[in-house]
Amino acid sequence: MTRRGFTLLELLVVVAIMGILGTVSVGGYRAMQRGMEENAVKENVSEFVRTAYQRAKIDRTPVAIYWWNETLRAENDADDTTAVVVGKAVAVRRAGRISYKDSAGYLCDEFGDLSASAQTKVGRETESSGSATDVKDSGTFIYKLNGDETSPKRTLVHKDTVEITITEPLLLAKTAWKQNEAGTLQGLNDMYDADDPISITAYAYEPLSGGNDDGVSWQVGDAYGFVFAELELPHNYLLGNDYDARNVGSTELNAKGHVFKSGLNVTKFDNIIPIYALRPDASGNLKAEEVK
Repeated sequence: MTRRGFTLLELLVVVAIMGILGTVSVGGYRAMQRGMEENAVKENVSEFVRTAYQRAKIDRTPVAIYWWNETLRAENDADDTTAVVVGKAVAVRRAGRISYKDSAGYLCDEFGDLSASAQTKVGRETESSGSATDVKDSGTFIYKLNGDETSPKRTLVHKDTVEITITEPLLLAKTAWKQNEAGTLQGLNDMYDADDPISITAYAYEPLSGGNDDGVSWQVGDAYGFVFAELELPHNYLLGNDYDARNVGSTELNAKGHVFKSGLNVTKFDNIIPIYALRPDASGNLKAEEVK
């Protein structure tokens, strides 16, 4: 009985076919993996935008979303030439209006209890005596939200709301009261003099800088809000394609924005914030490609 084996040529052909099939399989797997990742990113962004819109509709108050890109590692880093960039976004809900601003920079809202309105991060710290105390983080931002801001305007304030006393003189003299009210408030005129101040206790936000922060100029009547939702994409997925892969840092203050107003109806949420991904081009350099 004659026994026959495989020739060298046959083995080479089989190995080549297996290599081709392996390459196709790996490429197909990576394409499938990328597609699943991109779909997940698009769904997360769409859900973030939808949440902001629904909050505006339910609360009947404007809600703003701001998005930007943050470079964690530069493309020309000496240790690694691969850039790492992440897209970030925040949603800001209007919370109140500034009713008074004093010379020290305190921003007052008599109804604005910061500890009840803003996100807080409270931890426990053990002192040298062995007792534990609650410790809050460095501060929180209040965002100006009059409804026409296209980029974030914010001020960093202490976490704790403070109470201050506002002292103002009466606006009308006694003669004006008598002329306007025909003597009907004569009793009140006898109690208060136009030159005597009135003291009112109000809630206030204390800027950490002791005044205006980040170049924001607050005026009486300005609406403000707090962040209630945040979004961070996986590495090298961008919100818009404005980024600088050479410089590490955040460009949040140069972010783009969109404001949802309570009376507007929105049906599509996947085209408000453009999504990009950093991909190597033919020369090996990273290029932002839109994820559709």
